[in-house]
Amino acid sequence: MARFQSLKFLSVTSLIIGLASSNAVAAPPLAPAAISNLLAQIDKSANSKQIAALNNSFAPNYTVDGLNRTAWEQGLKKLWQRYPNLRYQTVIQSWKPEGGGISVETLTTITGSQTQNSQLLKLTSQLRSRQRIVGGKITQQQVLSENTTITSGSKPPTVEFNVPKQLKINEIYDIDAIVTEPLGEDVMMGKVVEQSVSANGYSKPVEYSLDILATGGLFKKAKAPSKPGDYWLSAVLVRAGGITTVTQRVHVVKR
Repeated sequence: MARFQSLKFLSVTSLIIGLASSNAVAAPPLAPAAISNLLAQIDKSANSKQIAALNNSFAPNYTVDGLNRTAWEQGLKKLWQRYPNLRYQTVIQSWKPEGGGISVETLTTITGSQTQNSQLLKLTSQLRSRQRIVGGKITQQQVLSENTTITSGSKPPTVEFNVPKQLKINEIYDIDAIVTEPLGEDVMMGKVVEQSVSANGYSKPVEYSLDILATGGLFKKAKAPSKPGDYWLSAVLVRAGGITTVTQRVHVVKR
């Protein structure tokens, strides 16, 4: 078995979601101009990496995934250092007045890359999230769904990741991470990694062992956590030509 330390693939997407409202294209008809203007400003600030200007769009009490605005800002700066060319493309899915503010659901596609140890890492992520806007500022965000793929090397495996998006506590479920192309003579290694979505998850690297796989992918049964909440479930697959990590957010609920 090989020992690896996580590249923080589990935390990348959640630090991005604070910007998941950016570049609002194809907004639904009748969406208030204030929403479109706010999202356009977020897009402009994020793509130019202007953290001070970006902060003007978020309320002081802004929270996401257990992070307050200060912790989110620190994490975002580190993320931009790692992926300096991140780009966000978001479509407003719906909006409605809610409790003295506005609730907006968005679908965001995020792409970026970085070079690490002479290897090019590529990130692609899709997030569906709900933002609460009060007084022209975002006060809170909730991630409704999240899928991220990070690849490195000249020939990373193409992976189809099949896991439930919602589970009940202690539920037994199937994990399928299927490599879709022929492996030839390549030896495949892999691992499934689970981590709770929390503020602590951003500061603690995840260590894991890679197992030699007898088939073209990872196929196993697993047991859902005993506590409700959001979790990152990732499959790491390694072949001679590269590495692919696929991550999906799973909502664990009470029975």
